[in-house]
Amino acid sequence: MKLIENIEEAVFIYSLWEGYLQNYSMQEMMKFIKEKNMNFYQVHTSGHAEITTLKKLVKKLKPGEIVPIYTFHPDKYGSLFSRKIVQVSDGEVFGV
Repeated sequence: MKLIENIEEAVFIYSLWEGYLQNYSMQEMMKFIKEKNMNFYQVHTSGHAEITTLKKLVKKLKPGEIVPIYTFHPDKYGSLFSRKIVQVSDGEVFGV
């Protein structure tokens, strides 16, 4: 992340188990986040949702685009939803 330009005041969304925040590597990351005055949001996601649940969520929220995460088949989202699907690779920077 040190290579990303203009990262000051960026948003960092943490969606893992809270206990991992105690790991050394995450403590170092939290120092970096504070140094760069980044906005930190902790939003835990279990990663387990049925297709019917996802469809209900999309219908209710009406997002402009959908970013599939924690799935073996992100390529199938286009046939499930009538929204723009954005596929992001692990480690790829994605602006919100």
